[in-house]
Amino acid sequence: MDKLIFGYYTKTRVETMRKGWRHANLENYRLKMMKQAVDAYHRKEYALTTVMLASMWEGIIYEKVNDLRRKQGKRTKQNFEKLVDRNDCDAVASDYFNNYIMYDCESDEQVIDDVPGRNSMMHSFSKKYPSKKAALNAILFTEFLLNLERLETEE
Repeated sequence: MDKLIFGYYTKTRVETMRKGWRHANLENYRLKMMKQAVDAYHRKEYALTTVMLASMWEGIIYEKVNDLRRKQGKRTKQNFEKLVDRNDCDAVASDYFNNYIMYDCESDEQVIDDVPGRNSMMHSFSKKYPSKKAALNAILFTEFLLNLERLETEE
């Protein structure tokens, strides 16, 4: 299955996706950071890709729901839930977010391989170098987030 997925997400396809991020109403510095994260993926520097993109997800979520409050894990999950509900996304999106992106990770034993878990990445719990699969998952999750429609006002 991995061979099929990596065959589909070629360098050209990933670059096309990344170039589409220009239309996501992001500041230029963020676009530059995200470009560098994708460039790192192409150079097989998967740690740079996963950590950089994972560090941006909360900010993207808060901006899309117009939430100016301090970022907190519980609130981030609630805001993501608002976004997927408003965008008529399947419940699998929330499940993936809760179980693989924002899952509780307080030790290296709790790290889930091949997923770009935000807590495991941001708090250095992983004892292994991120895989190509984890890096591609980080790119694809970023793509998913950027394609969610913003909420007009905080609900």
